[in-house]
Amino acid sequence: FDGFGKTVFDALQQFNETGDVALFSELAVRAERQAIELTGLEVPAALASAHLDLVNLWRWKLAAYRAIAKSGEDPLQATIAMRTVEQIAIEDLRIQGVLISRYENISKQTP
Repeated sequence: FDGFGKTVFDALQQFNETGDVALFSELAVRAERQAIELTGLEVPAALASAHLDLVNLWRWKLAAYRAIAKSGEDPLQATIAMRTVEQIAIEDLRIQGVLISRYENISKQTP
């Protein structure tokens, strides 16, 4: 996130304490940028499925962050998006685990 230093948990805390959605708006902008950058990367075939999962994860984050940022316009969508934050975090950890495992396997094969 380009040294942004703020996480979705910071944004949730700010939203819960003050109702301010500014961090979610910024996270949405950064998630969109991340998804676009990842889409443009060429990856080895061994990482292709995990890479696609990662791109889709960032798009899921983007949709959730945008929905929460627009909570004043559509509280129901924001509530649904809030409920997906935990699922997003779990999927993020799963994908990171897959990428680490595949990287380790590739590293073992390279002299």
